[in-house]
Amino acid sequence: MAEDSIASAFDTKTRAKIRAALKSYMKAHRIGVPTLHDRVLKADPKKRIVSMPSMQRLIRSTHHSSEMLMEMSFLFLEAEGIELPADPDDPLAGFTEALEGFLVPADEQEAEKFYWGELDGRYQIDPAGIPPVAILIQTTEGTNAVRVSEEHIIMAPDVVTRFEGVMVKRERWLFGLLRNRLTYEPRVYWLIKASELNADEDRMKLTGHVQEQPFRIARAAAKDRLVQEITIVKTEVSS
Repeated sequence: MAEDSIASAFDTKTRAKIRAALKSYMKAHRIGVPTLHDRVLKADPKKRIVSMPSMQRLIRSTHHSSEMLMEMSFLFLEAEGIELPADPDDPLAGFTEALEGFLVPADEQEAEKFYWGELDGRYQIDPAGIPPVAILIQTTEGTNAVRVSEEHIIMAPDVVTRFEGVMVKRERWLFGLLRNRLTYEPRVYWLIKASELNADEDRMKLTGHVQEQPFRIARAAAKDRLVQEITIVKTEVSS
């Protein structure tokens, strides 16, 4: 990519792609923000200067980074031979890391970067109910968040309610925010690993609460709100 291909204003999707590419680079090279900051400065053909806090805010997605920093990061990725990912038709693009940056302090983001691998896989409600529920948790490259998809098979195989969203970790708790893919109604999870509560638990099991409250009944009495205790157990590792 030539320098004249750089956008004069980086839109939200491009900014998310650059941030994700930088975080993937950091993970692949096992470096932190200080080393990345130094490499970005050295790679800039115009020898411009940006502060370390500015680079930290870019990686954490806590502020709207300057055009100059985005351009410098873009040129660094180009020098490293790293292409930005294609623009997918993905409603969660940018949302995964944005939710992480919004809810999880930077020190926890760094401390938990290798936490998610053990959670990857397919889950089901325990005990299995009717209708059956299938849940897939997948690690998102370059972040400490995971993507979650959920299917409620109402009348197999024709009637299926599907949810999609993101889960992030804060301290010992997992917070998940999903939406119904048809109605866009929210579904919220608060989960914890069962082994945190019972050291003898040897299965990968998550337990806690889930709330699903359609907007049309947002003013309903507390007793009518759909909050349920839930436990999900891994049945297989995702491929």
